[in-house]
Formats: sequence, structure tokens, C-alpha cells
Amino acid sequence: MNMKKLIRIVALLSALIVVPMEFFAAESDQKVVVKTYKSTPPKDTPPDVEVDDFTEGCRMPQNPVFVSIDRSDGVYVPGVSKEEIYLFEIFAEGHSLIGSFADEDDFIMSLFSMNGTYEIKIYLNDYVLRGWVYL
Repeated sequence: MNMKKLIRIVALLSALIVVPMEFFAAESDQKVVVKTYKSTPPKDTPPDVEVDDFTEGCRMPQNPVFVSIDRSDGVYVPGVSKEEIYLFEIFAEGHSLIGSFADEDDFIMSLFSMNGTYEIKIYLNDYVLRGWVYL
């Protein structure tokens, strides 16, 4: 067997493997799991002040909270009811706000219509969950 035939066979097999992977990638964009961390704003923080990282002075690393965002099931935060979430935000990599959503469905539709890397913030009554999503 000569080298040209071997290269053709390898190229053909590679193409057969890549096509199904692209097909399944389209199915997997229905759900993402985001590793988030808690930020707790001081109690006297006015509502118009941007909540950033309020963990200054903490020496222990935070435990991550894995948030599931699914087109059909919505946003799932372990141990948190949906009624406790009052705001969702999406930020570009440069920390510019893309969208702020009080409605979960609007947040999910907007998030899954994008491609790239984004920071999300999920605002709850006592803290904010922050994490990065890669779409």
C-alpha cells in the first residue's frame, strides 16, 4: 500500500468521525453547567451600586456552586427555589453589561443565542452567584 492511499484512508476516516461530532454538538447546546462562586454584598449596599467581589479579607477558598442552565428546565441552583432569584445578568469578557433580565425565560433565550465566553451573575436575596459560561 502506498503512502497516498494511506493518507486518503486516514482523511476519509477523520471526516466520518468529525461529522457525527458536529451533529451531537448541536444537541449539547441545550444545557450548560456553570461553576459559580458566591459574592455577598454588605447589608448597607445601595441597590444602584454594582455588586462586585465582596470576599476581600476571606482566607478560605469558596466552595463552588454548580448552576445548571437548560432550555427546557430553566435555571437550577442547588438548594435554592426559583422564587429567591430576582435578576440575571450577562456580561461580555470586558465586563460590559450585555443584558439584565428579571425573567428567567428571557435570560435563557438571550444566553443560548450567543457564542463565546460570558460572565453571568444570578442575584438572590442574600448573595450573588458569579461564573463564566463558554458557549
